[in-house]
Amino acid sequence: MSCRAYFCGLLVLVAVPASSAAQRELDSALARLVAVDGPGLVVGISRNGTQVEQLSRGLARLGTTRPLTATTPIYVASLTKTFTAAGIARLVEQGKLRFDDPMERYLPELGVILRGATIRQVLTHTSGLPDHLAGRTDSVAGWTNRDVLRWLLAHPSETTPRGAVRYSNSGYVLLATVIERVAGISYAEFLNREFLGPLGMTSTGVITRDDPAPGALARSYRRVAGAWRELPYDAFTYGAGGMYSTVEDLLRWGNGVLEGRVVGDSLLPRITTDNPTVNGRATAYGLGWLAVQEGGMGVALTASGGLGGYQGWMSLIPGRRAVVVILANGGEIPRELFGVTGRRATD
Repeated sequence: MSCRAYFCGLLVLVAVPASSAAQRELDSALARLVAVDGPGLVVGISRNGTQVEQLSRGLARLGTTRPLTATTPIYVASLTKTFTAAGIARLVEQGKLRFDDPMERYLPELGVILRGATIRQVLTHTSGLPDHLAGRTDSVAGWTNRDVLRWLLAHPSETTPRGAVRYSNSGYVLLATVIERVAGISYAEFLNREFLGPLGMTSTGVITRDDPAPGALARSYRRVAGAWRELPYDAFTYGAGGMYSTVEDLLRWGNGVLEGRVVGDSLLPRITTDNPTVNGRATAYGLGWLAVQEGGMGVALTASGGLGGYQGWMSLIPGRRAVVVILANGGEIPRELFGVTGRRATD
């Protein structure tokens, strides 16, 4: 089998007919791996801008009969970073900032923590900024972006030398603040104006203290001591996370990126070529996506995220004009689901 990544099985469905054995096997795997009366999981696949496959099983809320479907809003965690990075790229395209501008130009109050870090370095997690979520034993329930800024100011000694990859949710929170200060409107308003509205993403939004999650949001669950435990979403930070969406809307988002309707044709090459170099070797992370070579598929751009029981994963395959999205609310996406059809790649 030529695919080497764990998600090869799903990528196979991009290249084979909808009636293939690979699709039937994936459907069977979903039925085997996700209980009909447990938390749910949804798979959506599009080719050439058109949805061609939708598989779902399980519930949006336990104790009800409400299924998790491709139109159910669900928290998407770090998939939000693809929107934040695109927002920065849109402002660059509009001539309102540059990737190599120092962050201090837009956040002067954080000079002691930013120490000359550029927007590009924050985008690629090479700024040395600490992560307010890493290694915490206390809760960040109710935190807003302003709380993250205060936390950073209180922990200047935790900043590390720039250059090495150090994943920082805090950095993407700061990028959302840069967007707001440059655009002169809220992060949510900017995304709606520039992306969500034009792409028809009517079931996607940003969760804030003033605009909480919609009542239809799927609940989050993890299995604890053999039983499902609900883990409510209780944060109000955004930029690194903080968004909800649906499988159908994320297919629209992925196709918008592929078709140059997000930041023109320049966004795709930037994702794959603007990656940082660490110790002479390029990393795979660029503008919110990981760029991975997938055999005969060419480059696959992937993004993933999770918080509590929420899990999200999506992949863009430019060479096939294809998008794959998976959202779940049961603590994990079974790895078996990704690889089960991989051996059918040469059928």
